[in-house]
Amino acid sequence: MQVPSLLQSLTTTNQINTMRAQLTDLQTQLATGKKSQSHAGLGVNAGLVLDLRAELNVMDAYIRTIDQTQLRLTTVQQSLSRVDDIAAEMRTASLTSGYETIDTKQTQLQYTAAERLEEVLAVLNTDIGGRHLFGGAATQTQPVEVYDTVINGDVGRAGFKQIVSERAQADLGSDNRGRLQIPVPAGDTVTVTEDNAPPFGLKFDAVSTDLANVTAGIAGAPQALSVQFAAPLPTDGQTINISFNLPDGTKETLTLKAITTGTPNEGKFLVGADANATAANFQSALARDVEILAQTSLKGASAQRAATEFFEYDSATPPQRVDGPPFDTATGLRDATTTDTVFWYKGDNTTTPIRDSATAKIDDGRIISYATRADEGPTRDVVKTLAVLAALEFPDADPLSQRAYDETTQRTGKKFAFNGTTSIADLRTQLALKETSLSNTKDRHERTINATQVLLAETENADTNEVGAKILQLQNQLTASYQVTSLVSRLTLTNYI
Repeated sequence: MQVPSLLQSLTTTNQINTMRAQLTDLQTQLATGKKSQSHAGLGVNAGLVLDLRAELNVMDAYIRTIDQTQLRLTTVQQSLSRVDDIAAEMRTASLTSGYETIDTKQTQLQYTAAERLEEVLAVLNTDIGGRHLFGGAATQTQPVEVYDTVINGDVGRAGFKQIVSERAQADLGSDNRGRLQIPVPAGDTVTVTEDNAPPFGLKFDAVSTDLANVTAGIAGAPQALSVQFAAPLPTDGQTINISFNLPDGTKETLTLKAITTGTPNEGKFLVGADANATAANFQSALARDVEILAQTSLKGASAQRAATEFFEYDSATPPQRVDGPPFDTATGLRDATTTDTVFWYKGDNTTTPIRDSATAKIDDGRIISYATRADEGPTRDVVKTLAVLAALEFPDADPLSQRAYDETTQRTGKKFAFNGTTSIADLRTQLALKETSLSNTKDRHERTINATQVLLAETENADTNEVGAKILQLQNQLTASYQVTSLVSRLTLTNYI
């Protein structure tokens, strides 16, 4: 037998050390479940792992953005749901409410409207973690003023009540005739002229009549209605219909019926002995009914118009108010300023699309716009209409109050129904589509993450069964190597001989 050389001993020792290093690495793999503790140890797969982890980080960031956006939209939807419920409640109440004041000037419906307006304004100031949701791009401050400031104003700044009062004076005029000039006729012709105040009062729309031998027409600038009587005179039951345009865009028709005997109550005029007397009677009846129309229908329409001028504005067009005093002879509007008028909405009010005021990147090349603003059409209309009910007064002492109240509540009932305009429900549907898109995108990202994690695991993770088998094999090899080395280390020349 040949005694092993020193080189052979060193080779055996190196082999043992290599196996021990391999065993340590395999034991680390078994403990951590990873093929390598560094990217370098992954060899050609190192770049793939880096790319996969970068993809996971991007997907995680998108999902966090989506979750945050979904939370905001969910809160907005809950807020809008309450506003919609209030609009539905007030629509029914407006159309069914009777006139019965509880403080000699306002009804229970109006007190309820004030409470609901206060609630709506609070809802529109909703925030999440200090981020206000109804201010568009302006998220750090409350977007709307509180109820008392909006309705009553504050030091030096007019609130909505004052704006309504000024507008009513401008629309009704000092004689409550809707800024119409209705002089006593000098002969057989009654002439009624609009005041030279384009924005205010009653404006002629059309006239029609079946009165015998009566010539009626509207002409001129400002417009004037001319009604001329001639013999033979009108007979019982014949009528003339005069249609007016009101400040809120609605129309009202005043009808006068001829009678030959009896008392000419509202809606009637007495045919006189001749054309001149009939013209005088017609003028008196027309003036009376115009005053009634002005203090009922025109009062409600004026308040609606005041609401539009007070609540609807943007960065390019400020709120409008009557250029006065005096207000009952005013001929135009002026721009309100922040020093003399309450600006109820204080958020972002640029003329750019509202949704674009807040955006979220939710995928590569995909940005969703989701901003909401308190001054957006549907929410603003609810605020406007509640404010009209809360601000107006209908004193018990005024015999026309009930009719004025009925005219106003019919108008507000229609406003709460959103007829022909975008409703709160429409707005919620728009936002629901955003929510659906977010949810679908999140699902897709989660599927991508799952697939990426599977591939990453296949690339990074060790097969524990395979590792265990290799450990056992190495342990057996090491045991054999240690035994051989031990025998060799005890072998001497004496033992060998």
